[in-house]
Amino acid sequence: MLSSEMATTLGGRFLVKEMDTLSFEEYLLFQNISIEKQIVYSEKRFEVQGIFEEYFYYGGFPELFKFINKQEYLSNVFQKIFLGDIIARHQIRNPHALKLMIKKLAESTMDEVSFHRIKNIIQSTGIQVGTSTLIEYFKYIEDAFLIRSITNYLSKISEREVKKKYYFRDHGLLNLFLLNPESFSLETIVFNELSKRYPGNLYYLKDNFEVDFFVPDRMLVQVSYKMDESKTREREISSLLKASKSYNVEEMIIITHSQEETINQEGKKIAIVPVWKWLLNV
Repeated sequence: MLSSEMATTLGGRFLVKEMDTLSFEEYLLFQNISIEKQIVYSEKRFEVQGIFEEYFYYGGFPELFKFINKQEYLSNVFQKIFLGDIIARHQIRNPHALKLMIKKLAESTMDEVSFHRIKNIIQSTGIQVGTSTLIEYFKYIEDAFLIRSITNYLSKISEREVKKKYYFRDHGLLNLFLLNPESFSLETIVFNELSKRYPGNLYYLKDNFEVDFFVPDRMLVQVSYKMDESKTREREISSLLKASKSYNVEEMIIITHSQEETINQEGKKIAIVPVWKWLLNV
């Protein structure tokens, strides 16, 4: 059963416990690797970084360890969700529109998405679908634990339900839809980890600047796969500094794939942190 069905199916009181796919720390524990604070100074860090690359591309499903062809396993998981938990359960009559919507959500992982924009994209392929139908599809794929969303902290209440950012609940499934998934995968990993650490208190900021993630009174977070290009570096730092003038936070971070640095600018400190270290709090 999906969680939305429990209240009408189960009698008496019940508790719903959501189980996410493995975090990176849990992924390491599955391979009998315990994490200590001094790991960054030991030779074990090279082993951890190597394992992270596998996690980075294939996600955190526990059964992945059994399979050599991990991509095929993930494809089968998606088909089970798509055909069983969504299509058959809700008797979807337009599966092509739904699959195209999921693909476009994958390609739009780092962007704000509106129902109207998705509808126009689908209709441009010759598939007719209404806005009300798309809204139902969004609900179905969220109920099936395929995606979840966050809203713009600066949006009006009336806009928060029609414009959101959507993320796959496991980046391994996301990567099935992308040829160059690195930046998308990185931001999805960060989103899912922040969702666990700060449930119900995670947003993004979009105004005359953009910040990927905002935890009120705690942190501003940018995600950038590489910080090599000067334009990228300037954009990410500038957005954090602009946001920090309006929001008092304890921490400002830029999470990268492998770069590390501390920036002191305009009296503010910004930490650039490799994602594997950030995930392990080391």
